[in-house]
Amino acid sequence: MSGRRVSILLFTFLLGCSPRSCPKSPPPPQVCLEGDAGASAQPKLDEEAVKALEERLAKLRKGGRKTVRYRAPSLEEERAYTGWVRDALVAAMERKEPPRKAPEGFSLRVMGDLWILEEARKKKRGAGALVIRTGRAKPLLVEAPHTFFDKGTLPIALDVFEAQSARVLLINTV
Repeated sequence: MSGRRVSILLFTFLLGCSPRSCPKSPPPPQVCLEGDAGASAQPKLDEEAVKALEERLAKLRKGGRKTVRYRAPSLEEERAYTGWVRDALVAAMERKEPPRKAPEGFSLRVMGDLWILEEARKKKRGAGALVIRTGRAKPLLVEAPHTFFDKGTLPIALDVFEAQSARVLLINTV
């Protein structure tokens, strides 16, 4: 077959298999308008949990705008952190206990079904805060890296994390 015939066949095939006619295409998304019966199926925010998390993160971010300076981790610190996060995510998905020892310079706080890996108070260096949801969660990571300067990003990130039941939330602390 010539190149032109292949092109025509390919074009015809593509035209003939549109999202509406091709059985392999996913169904079109459904739109729920306010007042629809489907709108009530959306998850409701646990406002108390969001507020408690917001208060904890405010404490962790204190001084991060002006007094705490970022210090990059050493290769050894980075490996320890990465290993702990990997182990914690596996434990969270399997509904097991978190890893016993947080990486050097960090502590673990448990708030209900949330694990917060936070910098030790006297060792702040701008490493951020990591929140892991245990048990059932969507495999989503929500990140708000510029919360001191991009107004509104922290509350939006918290709302998305809660509304979507995301697995992980990352917040900057400097």
